[in-house]
Amino acid sequence: MRVFHDVGIVIIEPLRIASYLVGHLDGMNDTGTLCEVAPELPTEDHAFVIAIGRLVDQLRTLWGTRGKWESYNALVDVGAVCFRLFEEFGLHARPQP
Repeated sequence: MRVFHDVGIVIIEPLRIASYLVGHLDGMNDTGTLCEVAPELPTEDHAFVIAIGRLVDQLRTLWGTRGKWESYNALVDVGAVCFRLFEEFGLHARPQP
């Protein structure tokens, strides 16, 4: 549990920051053309670029369906982006009894 927490924080933080950035940029958008942030990231770590692209897609899907969610299960896909990135970095989580 401690490894998951300590390493998970480092992996998720860039996704959290990117979600705020994209939300802000999309909110300021007057032209209707949504920007693509992930390809502009100054990193050599393509796993983060791909994960941020996936996260942006999920967040925009959620925004596009706001007011129509029947439950919070719509948020599961956002969490799945994080867990997939964990696995790509070699951190595997499984439910334990």
